[in-house]
Amino acid sequence: MTSLGAVGRLQVACATLFAALALGIVAPDVDGQRLRLHSFAQASATGYSADLFRDLRDLNDSLEAMITAARGRHRNDYAAALHKAYGLEIEVTRKAFNRTVLFGSQAESWFEPLRTIDAELGDAAYALYSPSAPHPTQSLFSALKRAIGSAHLLAFMGGKLPEHGQRLSEEIVDKLVGLGHRLHKGTLNAGHLRDERIKIEQLKSELAADLNRDWKRRGLPDFKEIYESFGEFHATINLAHSFFVYDHDSHHAIVQLKRARSMKEKLERMLLVATRPSPEPIRAVFTPSQVPGCSPPACTTVYTEDANSPTPASYEWSVEFTADPQCGAGFQANRPAPNQATWYHADESEGGTCNHGGTAYDAQGRGHPATVKVVVTNEAWTCTATYFGTQGDNGSTTGDGAQPEPCQHRFK
Repeated sequence: MTSLGAVGRLQVACATLFAALALGIVAPDVDGQRLRLHSFAQASATGYSADLFRDLRDLNDSLEAMITAARGRHRNDYAAALHKAYGLEIEVTRKAFNRTVLFGSQAESWFEPLRTIDAELGDAAYALYSPSAPHPTQSLFSALKRAIGSAHLLAFMGGKLPEHGQRLSEEIVDKLVGLGHRLHKGTLNAGHLRDERIKIEQLKSELAADLNRDWKRRGLPDFKEIYESFGEFHATINLAHSFFVYDHDSHHAIVQLKRARSMKEKLERMLLVATRPSPEPIRAVFTPSQVPGCSPPACTTVYTEDANSPTPASYEWSVEFTADPQCGAGFQANRPAPNQATWYHADESEGGTCNHGGTAYDAQGRGHPATVKVVVTNEAWTCTATYFGTQGDNGSTTGDGAQPEPCQHRFK
């Protein structure tokens, strides 16, 4: 059994290795050891032009490519698709957390060591359990070393947590160092590793619950739910990789990849619901003229849509007035704000372009019989709301439009 060395030297080595990983100077090895995730800092610098849900769709394409490659036993195609899937997973994770700050650090900065511990303990278990694992002792040593490095980073950040969270992060370090001691003494077996993994998972789950108490972003799934969903997804594609590359078992690799695809779809639904706007009926406010003539802001209606979108949204305004088309010339979209539209609808005799004679205007009703529409779009949803007229019921200066239609998500 390869010696792990003194605990102090091990901790220094772990910190050095993890620093190298964080700086992105440790390249992934496609054919030998399992592909390692690049750091979030590196992913952010490289970036993807697509938004969160486009990345999720691309991630699904990568999973399908992996399934096809596994079915045909094409290792190079599989490795290329896996590499892309890992990169997309990082981008999706970063965008899902959306730079939210938890206890003084970015949410993804907490997530990275938590997930790395998961992945490394999975590698350690594979090295210990599977007779087909390449260089099992070296793999076990390396996996524990990286897990301890991540745990030390977690404990360092845990200094910002309340006392309970600090204790949890320190206990995770202690558990992992204990596994290192056993490996050093030659007494680490599958049973010990299994039992300690269960305990470490419980500690990490408690820590994620503590982090969730500082999760302030309105309407988003909680930190613990996102962490566990991403963690399960990542563990599943890692397991598929082990089956395909190390065990040459395409059947079980495909089973795990299909599970990962289902998890991705569940995560996508969760994030879709979290980003769905809740549009209110359009509110219209008409300003009548108090003096002879009709110069703005008199004879003007301002329409306002409160979309309540958790993420940035755009507003596309339009007016449909077939009975008096020239009257629409005074309509201005996104004025005075993006979620508003302004319509100056004075009669021609008052300096406007509208015809208040005949049947196209009802001063005692809703004014001009026209339909104002707004389409609200954010990164995942499209919502539509309408307002009929230029004033409220019975000639009132204020009114509310129809209940908006159900929002439709943009990615099927």
